[in-house]
Amino acid sequence: MGIAWDGEEPVESDTIRVDTRANFIADLDELVTLAGWFDRADVETTGQTGFIYTLASPQGLGCKVKIYDVGGIEDFVYIQFMSLDETLEGFNHRIDIDVGGAFRQVHLGVCQIFLSEPGVVNSTGYGATMQGGIPFVPFDMLGNCGADDEAALTTEAWWSNGTRGDGASSFRNSRVSFNEWSACHNGDLMNRAINPYSELSRLRIVPVTLAIPIDAAFALPQLTRFWSENLPGNDETLPLYMEPLIQWGSGAVYDSVAKIRGSLYNSLLVSLDRDTDFVEEVEGMEWINFMHDDNEVTNRTRFSSLYLLRGAVPSTGSSGAPGLMNYAY
Repeated sequence: MGIAWDGEEPVESDTIRVDTRANFIADLDELVTLAGWFDRADVETTGQTGFIYTLASPQGLGCKVKIYDVGGIEDFVYIQFMSLDETLEGFNHRIDIDVGGAFRQVHLGVCQIFLSEPGVVNSTGYGATMQGGIPFVPFDMLGNCGADDEAALTTEAWWSNGTRGDGASSFRNSRVSFNEWSACHNGDLMNRAINPYSELSRLRIVPVTLAIPIDAAFALPQLTRFWSENLPGNDETLPLYMEPLIQWGSGAVYDSVAKIRGSLYNSLLVSLDRDTDFVEEVEGMEWINFMHDDNEVTNRTRFSSLYLLRGAVPSTGSSGAPGLMNYAY
């Protein structure tokens, strides 16, 4: 497999207003529509205001996302992933509204969202960051409109992840989810708000780089790096660029092992730590780093970064085709 591109240029903004609920919903509505979320419908539940959108991956997998507020004195907005028929509901991610006028930033594709606070990893605010989407699925695991009856084939896959009040547990600063996440595969829903799950089952990005600060145990920095013929005196450490595989377990089995369900679109997993929102050019494309740990909360990403694509993939690259870069090189 190569790096999965959804075929459209991602949509970005760092000026999403969070001074009022209405402004946050309006700003996000404009951007997700621009990104290709479709079939927007008003939320019809009494007391709720907002929209429901349909997402579809280039492979034809789908889900819905509900963005709404419940009125009254509650000063936050909810973002919730759901099945296409709206019978399976994911975690209801709460995004705090900041009357002080701070902004949120968002990185959007046709079937995923990465929402965060500009320049901030471990926010003390509740729900300052959330992510979710439909993954790219290997073609030999992809069902044909539900016609195939093999259990391994995928006809539905979506996930969401966010933070609680102390800022921990989202892909902004960790590759393992803890308290505020959900994931669904072929109708098998996992929702952390409803059931606890063992660490084996939790939503995560596959740890192909180290997940703990091993230098604290051995007093030596441990890095996964690209072999290169550096000239004498050049100690530059070059990273590996890898496919960001995503995995989760089964809602039916508490202690199930998380299985690889696919990979994130428009993303690279980089095997060295980069600063928050660090921008770099790789393979002629510009990327921005979403994931970083400043070691105040989780210590789970010190040796990797999650790069999000900031533009369209060139018509040809080193591999000779768009969206097909080697997943580790």
